[in-house]
Amino acid sequence: LIMFTPLVIIFFIILLSDSIFFKLLRKHFKTGTITKYLWFGQSAMSLLFIIIILSGITLNFISYETLFSLIFYILLTTIPKLAFLVYAVFAILPLTKLKKAGRISFLVGVVIALTNFLGLIYGRIKGVTDLEIIKEDIYSPKLPHSFDGFKIVQITDMHIGGLINYRSYLEDVISKINEQNPDIVLFTGDLVNSLNSEITPFIDILSKIESKYGVFTVMGNHDYGDYFQWETEDDKNDNLAAFKNTQKLIKWDMLDNESRFITKGNDTINIIGVENWGEPPFGQHGDLKEAMKDINQKNYSILLSHNPVHWREEVIPGTEIDITFSGHTHAMQFQIGSYSPSSHRYNEWAGIYTEGNQTLVVNNGIGYTLIPVRIGASPQIYVITLRTE
Repeated sequence: LIMFTPLVIIFFIILLSDSIFFKLLRKHFKTGTITKYLWFGQSAMSLLFIIIILSGITLNFISYETLFSLIFYILLTTIPKLAFLVYAVFAILPLTKLKKAGRISFLVGVVIALTNFLGLIYGRIKGVTDLEIIKEDIYSPKLPHSFDGFKIVQITDMHIGGLINYRSYLEDVISKINEQNPDIVLFTGDLVNSLNSEITPFIDILSKIESKYGVFTVMGNHDYGDYFQWETEDDKNDNLAAFKNTQKLIKWDMLDNESRFITKGNDTINIIGVENWGEPPFGQHGDLKEAMKDINQKNYSILLSHNPVHWREEVIPGTEIDITFSGHTHAMQFQIGSYSPSSHRYNEWAGIYTEGNQTLVVNNGIGYTLIPVRIGASPQIYVITLRTE
C-alpha cells in the first residue's frame, strides 16, 4: 500500500495533465490517431518508470545514476505540460470563448512550457557541473596574528553515487581545490547517498586532495545509510563502519563529535566537528558539548556541522564558536536571483551569514540528490581566508 498509493497519485496527475494538454493541442492543430498514441504512449512510459523507481528502491536493484535518469525523464515530460496548463487554462474556460483570448493564452502557455523544458535540459547537462569558486575574507579580532591569511577550502554534499558518469567533473573539482593551496580542507557531510560502495570508483581521485594541515570531515544525514532498504540492522552497521574506514583510506580525518587543534608557534585554533544535527525528520546525532569538551574556548574555533539549522539552534545561543561551515540545503538546486525555495524552510540556506561575532558559511554542495538538475544554484567551492582586524 505504501508503494502503491504514491504510484496511483503520480500517474493520475500525469494522465490528467496529458488529457487536458492533448485536448488543447487538438484544438489548435490537426492531430491524428498516431499522434494520440504517441502522446499517451509517453504517459505509459512514465508509469513504467515510476514502477521501476519504486520497486527498484524497495528491492535494491537500481543504481543511483539510473534512478536519477528515470526521475529526470518524468520531470522532463511532466513539468513543462503542468506549467503550460497553468497559463493555458483560460483557453478552455467559458469566459474566454473569444478566439483572440484563447489564442494568446495558448501561445503564453507554449512559451512557458518551452522555457521549463529548456531549463530542465540546461540544468541536467550544464547546471550540475557549472562549478563556482567563491572567495571571501572573514575578519575576527579573536584570530591570532600568526593565523592571519589562514586559508580554508570547504566542499560539501558530493552525493558521489550520482557522479558515476561525471568523473572528469570530479577531477576538475579536486584540481581546483589544490590550486587554492589551502591550509585546511573541510568536507561537511553527505559524501554518499547511502552506500559506502559509491566511493569505491573515486578513491583514487578523492585521495589527491592536498592541504597543509589535512582534510577534516563530518557525517551528513545521507552518510548513515538511513535511506536504503537494508535486510538487517547488522548490514546497515557494517556499511557505516566501512564508510568510516574509507575516510581513513582516503586520508580524511572524520570528526565524530570530536575536536582537533592546529598550532603555529605559541598560538592554537580549534577544529570542531559534530555528527549530523538536523531538524526532524533528519536525525540528531550531533553532540556539541562532547565535541568541545577538550578545547580551550578562548581559542579561535572552527566548526563543521552539516545542517545550518544547528547554527541558530545550538551554536549561537550556547557557544562562542567563531565560524561554522555547513551544507545540506543545496539551495534546493534551484535559485533565480536571490530567491530559492530553500528560503521557505531555512533561515540560512546559502551564502555567508553573520550574527554578532559569529559567522556561518552555507555551501550549495558539489553533487545533487533525487532531482538530477541544478538551475541557478551552482555547485560550489568556498575559499575562506581568515584575517585579523
